[in-house]
Amino acid sequence: MGVIMPAELPRGIVMYRGLYRVRISVGGKRHLVGDYTNLTDAKAALTLAKADIVRGAYKSPEEVKAEREAERAREAAILLAAAKALEEKELTVSAWAIKWLGQLIETGRSDGTLRTYRSTLSRHILPALGKKKLGEVNQDDVDRLLRSRKTPAVRTNVSRVLRSLYLAAVDQGEGGLTAVPFRLHVPKPQVARGLDSSKVATPDQVRALAEALPDYLSLAAYLAAIMSLRLGEVLGLQRGDFEDLDSPGLAVLHIRRQWNSKAYGGGAAYSAPKAGSEGVLAVPEELAAQVRAHLERWVGRKKASPLFPSVRDPSRPMSQTLFDEEWRAARVKAGMPSFRFHDLRHTGLTLYAQAGATLSEFLAGVRHKHPEVAVRYQHATLERDRANAAVLGAAFG
Repeated sequence: MGVIMPAELPRGIVMYRGLYRVRISVGGKRHLVGDYTNLTDAKAALTLAKADIVRGAYKSPEEVKAEREAERAREAAILLAAAKALEEKELTVSAWAIKWLGQLIETGRSDGTLRTYRSTLSRHILPALGKKKLGEVNQDDVDRLLRSRKTPAVRTNVSRVLRSLYLAAVDQGEGGLTAVPFRLHVPKPQVARGLDSSKVATPDQVRALAEALPDYLSLAAYLAAIMSLRLGEVLGLQRGDFEDLDSPGLAVLHIRRQWNSKAYGGGAAYSAPKAGSEGVLAVPEELAAQVRAHLERWVGRKKASPLFPSVRDPSRPMSQTLFDEEWRAARVKAGMPSFRFHDLRHTGLTLYAQAGATLSEFLAGVRHKHPEVAVRYQHATLERDRANAAVLGAAFG
């Protein structure tokens, strides 16, 4: 059945398949207002549509439908976000512990460390706190747990694992946490009297420290020792800071920035290195090979990808707080419980001097200018720096 246009119908209304069809023209384009069963309703719809056109408020059925669908999409997004937030708040200590252990396995944590974590969680932490929501554990819960452990050694181990568990949750925003909701006193490792107090490690000790770190962090120890870098400089490194890694004897590292905060939410950001610390350093071939392997396995493909990315946000470096946790565990495992990460820089500078660097070359390696030596400071040539770096790299070969 076609369109019928009785003479008595007003302009804009036609008969179509037994219904009164209302159409109007807006901007030279015809729009369907709707189909109605009686003429009165059709006239009313036509009048309203014309009034909307005059007021500039007219919307075609297609536009109304599109707006309705967009509103439904916004509502769905709000509901999904609310559901996700609720899910995060409902996350239990047990559920997060399982996820956390999985992350440690993926990042190459040693079997021994994983066994210790699993044992401490299953025997001590989860029986007491496992069913609680991650964000509901409070100081009283933790104090009660620690009082129930029989020996100081167990209490210390529980405290360390619980702190690591919650620091990782805060770093990744799990359970809606922005800070650890309790305080823990973790005793510092006791160093026996009579041990060598030197802050310079041997190459074998540096290797032991690197191997005690998780696989994705072992390169940090070598960078600090061989390149004499500070922790902030190590964490601030990006893929694009290395050049000519595939060219034997020509690889270089640019020191352009540092990562200067210990946790997210505390103003963590890149900043310029310490005064006089910017520079270009020769990378020995032994280290260049390790850097290539690390870039391939752990680092994003963009030039700005962090060398040591955060699990939560790979576009940002990991927090110094979490790195410190890993370092403390590694130095105990390596039998050097009082050795600071910064001591690796002292180690590198000492070995650099022993490699035969001149005074001006040594100052270039230190990358720390004092006004009183600025006049005497002479910039080492890159060729000479490469020669010294080769000697230093050979010590770790």
